[in-house]
Amino acid sequence: MTRDPRTELEAIAQGFTHSKILFAGVKTGLVAEVAGRDRDVAEIARRLDLPARGVAILAHALVALGVLEPAGDSRVRLAPRYVPLLTDPDYLALLRHRDRLYRAWGVLEETIRAGRPVHEEPDALDDPETNAAFIEAMAAVSRDRAPAVLARLDLAGARRLADLGGGPGVYVERALREHPGLEATLIDLPLTLDVARRRLADSAVGDRLRFLRWDFYREPAPAEQAGPFDRMLISQVLHAASPAQNRELFRRLAPLLAPGALVVIHENAREPSRWEPAAAALFAVNMLALTEGGDTYTVEELTEQAAAGGLSPVDAERLDERSVVLRFRSR
Repeated sequence: MTRDPRTELEAIAQGFTHSKILFAGVKTGLVAEVAGRDRDVAEIARRLDLPARGVAILAHALVALGVLEPAGDSRVRLAPRYVPLLTDPDYLALLRHRDRLYRAWGVLEETIRAGRPVHEEPDALDDPETNAAFIEAMAAVSRDRAPAVLARLDLAGARRLADLGGGPGVYVERALREHPGLEATLIDLPLTLDVARRRLADSAVGDRLRFLRWDFYREPAPAEQAGPFDRMLISQVLHAASPAQNRELFRRLAPLLAPGALVVIHENAREPSRWEPAAAALFAVNMLALTEGGDTYTVEELTEQAAAGGLSPVDAERLDERSVVLRFRSR
């Protein structure tokens, strides 16, 4: 049955209400209060030192959405199907990160008029708290995709892997666990590496993992590096930069690669129409809201950018609606 146009538009127009109710439940601490237990709504307000009216309205809205469920009288608890997610620190970090995006999107029309982001949110690259939430959020996103992405790196027999912009280290840790003869270098900014070091402090693969501080969009390649690398992963990095910035990045990477090295790019990517798939087109709005020149690119555009560093395309494969893996060989 075809939906009524008004119903369709109202679902779009009202979508923000559901997301903000969930974000508020996490950020006020209400969700944490009912993690693993049921509580009286008035008791939650007392424990959080928040006005009872707002806590009650929020709790009942979360029940209406199915995130919480009634537990008798005025008590509520987490819906059992959501307990694994809403008690997972990485997933909670992802929701806090999305709340930051929500506020940045709130001034989207001003951003379009200005031609640059105008939001006042802290920069995830420079603010320690924001950076930690962002990197932990990326861990939640990366875990499910890691097996499929790493499979395209053909790591059997590889010696040195570089994970450029590898954030929380999900990919390198899994790669090192699965390939005992491999050494890896996680390359990222100082605040990000601080988070990665904390996350991997007790990892059994720590003796084969190096951390390399490099602001690779702004600085020349450091003299200190573990290359030449015969494998390089660039996962979910390029969309945050302009085509010109990405071409320059690939020029900087060329000297770090061994001849014939396999370079795998994992990216959000659009089809040439630019409005398909829908998830990639919507993600491009995220880049508009948050970055000076970022976008979601097509396979052809990413291939052209990589060619600036002398990389020759091998193949490209779409993993899901938004995600594509491209493979290249260095000269």
